[in-house]
Amino acid sequence: MSYINLPQINFAGSFSAKPGTINNVAVNYYAYQSPDPFMQGDSSQSPNSFSNPDNFPPEVQRYLYGPSWYPTGVATFKFNCTVASFLGSDGSPLAGLEGATFKTMVLPGSSTGKLVDLDTNQQTLTQLYGIVVKLALSDGTKVFTAKMSLGAQEANQLPVLNDLWFAKDPDATSDAGASGIFQWILDDIVWEDTSSMPSAVVALQESYAQGISIKINTDRYNGNSTSNGEYDAYSGRIVGSIGPVQSGEPFSFLLGRRFLPSSDSQYWVGSFVLGADNKLTLDLGNSIPVDQNGTPLNLNRQLVAGTMEGSTLQPFTNGQDIPVTRDHYETFAGIVSFQIYVVGYI
Repeated sequence: MSYINLPQINFAGSFSAKPGTINNVAVNYYAYQSPDPFMQGDSSQSPNSFSNPDNFPPEVQRYLYGPSWYPTGVATFKFNCTVASFLGSDGSPLAGLEGATFKTMVLPGSSTGKLVDLDTNQQTLTQLYGIVVKLALSDGTKVFTAKMSLGAQEANQLPVLNDLWFAKDPDATSDAGASGIFQWILDDIVWEDTSSMPSAVVALQESYAQGISIKINTDRYNGNSTSNGEYDAYSGRIVGSIGPVQSGEPFSFLLGRRFLPSSDSQYWVGSFVLGADNKLTLDLGNSIPVDQNGTPLNLNRQLVAGTMEGSTLQPFTNGQDIPVTRDHYETFAGIVSFQIYVVGYI
């Protein structure tokens, strides 16, 4: 079950992404020609003179499409978060990480992690490279650093952008309203001396012995060159979770089931797992739309989990609604667990 395994650490903060978008526009593969007859009003170079836009001269394509929104992007990706919740093996809150930080870092002789678009058509194959994370206590004492091993990279287990959704904020335009997720495994972990740290923190080293599963949700991206008052240029909101890897689990998705929205739904895809103890865990981190302030929209509906018997909903959760608030989202990264009271097939 990966990042939803316990003990679990949830975190929230901001991320910075500076993708090089020069490859978004096909004309950028052509040599720039100057002078530009189309821009100078040469009617023979009008787009109407060509039946197929793919055959436009480079200068015409450049005029029509431009060099893309961030052609000089340096492909960096990093985040800076605080620990929002720390849950023990029974799901109850643990002490020891109050005010702790979870952020990316640069190792000596290395460079900032990279976000690279391998697809030349609007980032449908975006991957992260060289991401190193650090967990530190509130006083700055480092607990561990973790990254993906070379073997995992060679096995092509790199984190890939999935479930890209351009309507998480239905009133925003372009990337400001978009969201997406990354999930991967950090299997190269360096632990500091934890002997003097809180007992729950000490126990993490044994719990995470096989590796750390991490999943992040990104949204509210400010793709402008200046701050928008809440996020710096080329930055946005990030929430996420880490949990202990267990043998045989996939590296990039939950070992459970996915649920898909109906064609007219304002919600998006998510995942759920039914445990052996009849505990249902839902990951709604990238499933519920938000308003311009990042607050989840309940769309005047109650959210419950259950099965449909004809047109009647049979709740699993004894009438308990799924919490849909900004505080809950940024504290638990959209993950919700319930004890099932009505057992059925799902």
